[in-house]
Amino acid sequence: IPRGSKLVSLLPEPLSLSAFLSLEFVMLSFFQWSICLPTSCYLTELLLPHCIHPTDQQFGENIYNFKTVKEDLQMVVKEMMDTGLQEESMMLVMPSLLACSILQASRKVCGLSPSWPNLMEKLTRYTSDQLEMVTDSLISLHKLFGEEALGVDEGYQSNLSVGYSPEK
Repeated sequence: IPRGSKLVSLLPEPLSLSAFLSLEFVMLSFFQWSICLPTSCYLTELLLPHCIHPTDQQFGENIYNFKTVKEDLQMVVKEMMDTGLQEESMMLVMPSLLACSILQASRKVCGLSPSWPNLMEKLTRYTSDQLEMVTDSLISLHKLFGEEALGVDEGYQSNLSVGYSPEK
């Protein structure tokens, strides 16, 4: 999948990367995110810049150091993406639903509230309730894989199934 900067360079007229990404959001909204071609990782990266805002709260308090919280969120998002790739049952989840669940699960792990901001709901047209089952599964798997990395329960085999979650 080519990067946005590469695609922008192929355009006949100059266009900023942010304008190109805005155009991409308009197109995805037009199709009501009912597409299966993009991967969950690509969609997660596309939505990530919109996932955190200085007005968010962390553990019920105003964010003191936004840059640090943003970096922590990005690290947890990467871990959640890895978790989603490692669990076979996640292959049955539509990419856009998985991407949004990865972001919501990451926000929850980082203690950010609201767990699914209005802007994200508006951009994706997914509600927190629609993401809940996959988000909870990702958080559980994230904790489990973290424990396995520490050697807590090495004999565990996942029986977790999130099932098929149809796109809207």
